[in-house]
Amino acid sequence: MMDENEALVELLVEMLGDYGLHYPNRGQISFNCYNCDDGRNKHNLEVNYFNNVWKCWSCGDSENTHGALGKLFDIVGSKKQKKLFNVLKPETVQVREKKIPKLKLPTHYKKFSEVNPIYPVRRQAMNYLKSRGITDEMIEKYEIGFCDDGDHSGRIIIPSYSKKGELNYYISRSWDTKSRYKYKNPQAEKDKIIFWENLIDWNKDIFLVEGAFDGIFLQNSIPMLGKHMSQLLFETIYEKSKGDIIINISKKLKKIALVVTKINQHRYDEGNRKKEEKSVPYEKCMTTMYSYKVIFLLDETEFNTLENVSQKIKKEIEAKRQLLYKAFEGL
Repeated sequence: MMDENEALVELLVEMLGDYGLHYPNRGQISFNCYNCDDGRNKHNLEVNYFNNVWKCWSCGDSENTHGALGKLFDIVGSKKQKKLFNVLKPETVQVREKKIPKLKLPTHYKKFSEVNPIYPVRRQAMNYLKSRGITDEMIEKYEIGFCDDGDHSGRIIIPSYSKKGELNYYISRSWDTKSRYKYKNPQAEKDKIIFWENLIDWNKDIFLVEGAFDGIFLQNSIPMLGKHMSQLLFETIYEKSKGDIIINISKKLKKIALVVTKINQHRYDEGNRKKEEKSVPYEKCMTTMYSYKVIFLLDETEFNTLENVSQKIKKEIEAKRQLLYKAFEGL
């Protein structure tokens, strides 16, 4: 007779397709991620049905593809599958609150300027950066380094510092194209920090981008470390920014942002022409933006990863700026 665990595995296979590795003694099984696999057959989404949890090791941090197993069924399961899961699901696990130690750079982090240029690992790291169009000036400005040993061996390190000059996060990106895990970022709470805060000039136009490798090519940029703006970042931009906010992100959020601009126009046309300072709940921030905050949208298909296209971006921004001003003439 089939036990509950076997039935749960069958249900997962029915919902997610064929699995990769399966360790019945640990209750751990891997599938292709519904969000990021795109036919590559990587099996990066792992489920532990003993502990009632799941995570995609490729996009888990940036796309929030992790959590309690019930959340996975809510996202991709049918009504029938959700009902069956509620019958079969393991007992809820009491997750202990983790104490996160003070953040430090990886033990073997090295700046390029501190290592002999002929050192083979340094050359590998530098070749990867050069292949992405990153210059020596960019490396120096953002203190980009690499690791040649330890848990982060074979990875590019891009640190971020707070306005007080304290390390608040870092990106750890493998330069090996065959690496299973492209990123190995710290456990720090990225929603409670502003990436490269020490470098931001709030009086100038600000670029919002998904990741650090996008932001490197743009002056005064803030990587959101994903497709979603944190409450801290949203509130800080509202309070401090004096220039325009220029967003360059994927089409998923672009569709939402387009709705935002339409709502702004609608509110303005209805007579709300006075620039009033008022508090807007964060949960409404992607559907009701402050009327005088101008947002420009750049098409991801035009600029790809933003590398070596800064002049083209500037021209596109200016064109959109003129269109926007023309649209508001006479109001």
